[in-house]
Amino acid sequence: MPEKTQIADDIPLSRAWKIGRRVYVRAAYKSKLNDGLYELGSTWDRDEEARWVGTGKLEQVIALIREADQRAAETEQVKGAGHWAKIPYDATEVREQAKRLGARWDKDRKEWALPTAEALAKVEALIAGYEEKAQAAKAAKAERDKAARAKAAEKAAAEAARTDQDVIAASGRTVLSPERIRATTIMGYRGKRPGAEQAKEERGDVIRLRDGRRLLVLASKVEFWSEDDAEDLGQPGTGPGWRNFIEGVIVGPDAQEAARDAERQAAKEDGEAITTALKAIRERLEYVPEQDARRVAEDRVAARVSLSFGSLTMHNDGDLSLTVDGEVRWYHPGYYDDYRVTCGSSRDPEVVTLARGIFAGGSRERSHDGKAIKVEVRDLPGEAG
Repeated sequence: MPEKTQIADDIPLSRAWKIGRRVYVRAAYKSKLNDGLYELGSTWDRDEEARWVGTGKLEQVIALIREADQRAAETEQVKGAGHWAKIPYDATEVREQAKRLGARWDKDRKEWALPTAEALAKVEALIAGYEEKAQAAKAAKAERDKAARAKAAEKAAAEAARTDQDVIAASGRTVLSPERIRATTIMGYRGKRPGAEQAKEERGDVIRLRDGRRLLVLASKVEFWSEDDAEDLGQPGTGPGWRNFIEGVIVGPDAQEAARDAERQAAKEDGEAITTALKAIRERLEYVPEQDARRVAEDRVAARVSLSFGSLTMHNDGDLSLTVDGEVRWYHPGYYDDYRVTCGSSRDPEVVTLARGIFAGGSRERSHDGKAIKVEVRDLPGEAG
């Protein structure tokens, strides 16, 4: 193997050397010298524990090393002047100003060295100004926190003074059952108690239960459940996290909620009606052999109802089309295990009437029995005859 040779008389072998057509240099990872070598396109050599470039870049490498040595000498000169300052960690602007004044960092002393007494005086003035602003900001925050605590205490005292009957009266709701109901809401798996306390349902809030009833909250308490707690109390698999334990009474909806309830009920009944009509239509279709099954061409579709599992974009469960010339066509691509295509059609006036009944309500999205239903009406033709 070729021997190591110096690349310059003033650069020791411990710092840089040449082997064959390679020039090796050792440099600290976070240093300007290392950055310069990287920009030259150097490559790391694990065995030599150094970066190397081709000898064609030798003069550039020598220049980088001498620049690094010059910086190191200047740093030692600044440190030797004996002008030291401790700059607070968060004082980013002060630190940048100090660098512009020629400050150098000493990792052993954890202090900044300044080149002159004048530079030190400027930096100390900047530090004093920073600390004054920091103290003022700290005092202002303390005042805000104090005011917030006082406001929270006042609110808590007022809330404690309210009886359950006061809460019910203030809600303007009709109590449907005086029996006190318990419920639990899962608040997520992250965050600390203050965030959970802020996000929980409060006394006087109205929440909608899974069965559609509405609960007026009269008491709530946040607790953290471990995974074992969830397992022990019959909610395995929900994971650790904050839960809000609620007590309240069942109340009636307000006007807006009643309108939304009516809308949901109408959508539910519509989904059931569409499903019933589809079943009746499919029972009366004439089915063709699988090899002859074809989906209706898009330019012939006047209206279509599509079914899917999970969402309207996944797990296709077939579609029923009404064509512009009055044909009803059902098409199912088959399931993943065999993909056996099913296709049936009819021009029977009663079947067409059933299909038109589905599309009379216009384009809409519904769900029923675990399926998503999408009705798309493009250009529904008028009634025949």
